[in-house]
Amino acid sequence: MPIHRTYEPARLKRRDILRGAVLLTGSLLVAPALADQLWTPTQIEGPFFPESKAGESDADMTRLTGSNRKAKGKEVVIVGTVRDLGGKPLAGASVEVWQACESGRYHHRRDPNKAAVDPDFQYYCSLITDKDGGYRFRTIQPGSYPAAAGWDRPSHIHFKVRSKGYPELITQMYFEGDALNQKDSILLAIPKKQQKLVVVKFQTLESVATGRFDIILNKNDRHGLLATPILL
Repeated sequence: MPIHRTYEPARLKRRDILRGAVLLTGSLLVAPALADQLWTPTQIEGPFFPESKAGESDADMTRLTGSNRKAKGKEVVIVGTVRDLGGKPLAGASVEVWQACESGRYHHRRDPNKAAVDPDFQYYCSLITDKDGGYRFRTIQPGSYPAAAGWDRPSHIHFKVRSKGYPELITQMYFEGDALNQKDSILLAIPKKQQKLVVVKFQTLESVATGRFDIILNKNDRHGLLATPILL
């Protein structure tokens, strides 16, 4: 089971971090370039980035090495490419992925969610894109969880992408058809043109729900401050 790294002081609360990020995201909407160009938008890292990367991190998050048990929840496969605004594939890019399990709980000591941790779920994986900029991993659809009073976050998966010559991108991927998408302050703070880049449609391929999440990097996107948790 991977251990996870935290950046926020113990006094930070999930709702403070999320609310602060929403306000900052909204302030970026005034930039015409952000609204006019279509690249994958920056979103918050969140308070539960892995505390350590020493644990298992392969591309199958549904099963731990040496175990016959599988993680609880709906199994999904996510494929995609990392490329630049001109469509050039970015080979050798680093793609880190982390998420909650089927119950909506992160494997993180500071997660206040009372839902159960899944001992059979990997929670984190680390990938390198191939010569065509491609990546692929298998996971489960994460559960929703309460972020604040009257606000439940929809199913989402976190991504951190690095490629030489580009600013680090931290973003989140959402599942098309999730009713909570229409109420999520973080997703709705993104310009509508870019929302469609992070909400993924799934279809059944070879008996597994498969979605395509293509990630587009912009050399001039300098809004990486959204990756830092904010305390209001």
